[in-house]
Amino acid sequence: MCVFFVHISGIDGCIDQTFTSIFWVALGDLIGRQLQPHSFQRLNSKYQIQWIDEANLDLSSLKSINQIPKIPPGYTSVSLRSNKRVTTEDHWQDVRLIEFETDLPYKCGDIAVILPQCSLTSVHLLAKLLNIEDKLHRRFLAFNETSSLSMTVLELFRDYLHITRIPSRSFFDKLIWFSEDERERERLLEFLQTGNMDELYSYCHRPRRTSVEVLQDFPETTSRIPFEYVFDLFQVIRPRSYSIASSPRIHPNRIQILLAAIRFKTIIALHREGLCSQYLSRLEPGEQIQMRTSSSFNLIDDHRPAIMIGPGTGVAPFRGWILERNLDPEKLNMLFFGCRNRQKDAFVESDLLNESVKLIYIPAYSRDQEEKVYVQHKIIEYGQLVWDWIERKQARIYLAGNAKSIPEQVADALKTVFIQHGSMNDEQAENYLREMERTKQYQRETWS
Repeated sequence: MCVFFVHISGIDGCIDQTFTSIFWVALGDLIGRQLQPHSFQRLNSKYQIQWIDEANLDLSSLKSINQIPKIPPGYTSVSLRSNKRVTTEDHWQDVRLIEFETDLPYKCGDIAVILPQCSLTSVHLLAKLLNIEDKLHRRFLAFNETSSLSMTVLELFRDYLHITRIPSRSFFDKLIWFSEDERERERLLEFLQTGNMDELYSYCHRPRRTSVEVLQDFPETTSRIPFEYVFDLFQVIRPRSYSIASSPRIHPNRIQILLAAIRFKTIIALHREGLCSQYLSRLEPGEQIQMRTSSSFNLIDDHRPAIMIGPGTGVAPFRGWILERNLDPEKLNMLFFGCRNRQKDAFVESDLLNESVKLIYIPAYSRDQEEKVYVQHKIIEYGQLVWDWIERKQARIYLAGNAKSIPEQVADALKTVFIQHGSMNDEQAENYLREMERTKQYQRETWS
């Protein structure tokens, strides 16, 4: 069995403690010279910048290099149709059913891939720190020997660079290039010392401090950053994926997603929001976003019964699929759904609990009684029914939800069912579940 140890600071911590203390020393011994892994000498920027004067701009010299589009290939502009909160206002979590009008092709189990935007508050703060507020709407050309891209500063900070990301150690490695203020430089050097990884973690990760907020803490250094170096400091925004909660047969020319808005308060009492969830949750009908669809969860559309396990927004890929399978009265469906309170966040019940939908619905309301009850407890409680569907009807099982603990807990519950109702021992139950996974009779779609 392989055991992996993950540093609390991720790859930065592993590289700092492993590469710096072992690799560089060993390599230096091998070649007979002492190596210094860190250098505070400023490197050339990734791109050169030319501010665009539409009247006099000559781009003929750039025709032979790759032009990077502002929006990656494959994305389509789609219009928001509705944005509805489906949990009660007094519930701790804001879950939304968001619907878009689009003719993008998809099937149940697919995902919607969305390009988020950084908040305008952060955009204006960064522009102020870099002393380029007057250039927010100016277009520029960024280019090097192999590629180029062109947009306005506003588009760069809002749509292209992830300026609100928690900075990595390399961010500080580069920030020190511009530091001439004695106090700020000393503080940056402290963060970059080999033995101070925990201090850097406490400064960045524990309070979830954003890159823009870090720059705000080092105003003298930030004011000396040339604009062209923003491409070196900040990473490109990565798209976010959401399970599609609709069916193309039931909801033609529409795509629906279930979104749990990420909002929390840090240890320094600052409010934080997820990049994409804050962007989507504030959209108004008629606004446009960039989206593409992609295959993900292989929901096998045959006549075998389907047992679906979807706590919280994990129910999303099953919501439309249940309605679609219901068009064929011969298809049997069972859903284990988990939430905290039936009156506050059992948001699927308005769609699925009606006379027209043929469904065995088994909910787990974890906070509606003194003892907490989750979907894994309900699987064991209804173990005889589950086993009968698996063994006699060859039912397929699908699980979707958070990857942190749910997959292991559901697997343990299923093995308990096999032992109690299938007369198996622990090893046999483990092998039975593994065989179900191999033959795709049991499939999982989980995310962190």
